[in-house]
Amino acid sequence: EMEGQVQLRIQRGGLKIAAAETLSLASERQITLAAEHLALDARQGSARIEELSFIGRMFRSRVETVKHIADTLDTIVRRGVQRLTSSYRYIEEHEEIQSASTRMLVEGTLTMQTQNTMHTAEGHIKIDAEQIHLG
Repeated sequence: EMEGQVQLRIQRGGLKIAAAETLSLASERQITLAAEHLALDARQGSARIEELSFIGRMFRSRVETVKHIADTLDTIVRRGVQRLTSSYRYIEEHEEIQSASTRMLVEGTLTMQTQNTMHTAEGHIKIDAEQIHLG
């Protein structure tokens, strides 16, 4: 144990610190690493950082497997809300929506253009309008 400022400077060559089990660096205030090239290599790692600031000219990343809360890219959501000015979807083959109920509110005109349209109901179908044009 030493008191006060301590500096170890190697004029030529390098310095290697190795441990058979655990090597710990700890500071109550700050740890600074500065080098032309920095390499970290580990089989497994973890980081806990409350605030992170990253400044760089270029960032490259290659991730083989990502586990973030769920093990798949399927997302289970209780409620999703999107507020958009305009939205466009182009689906080349098939789109299917399954829900307990669906409601569409359109301020202007709702236009559906299809080759064939089929509405099937087990109960009632209600059409309510000032004018209804068929044919």
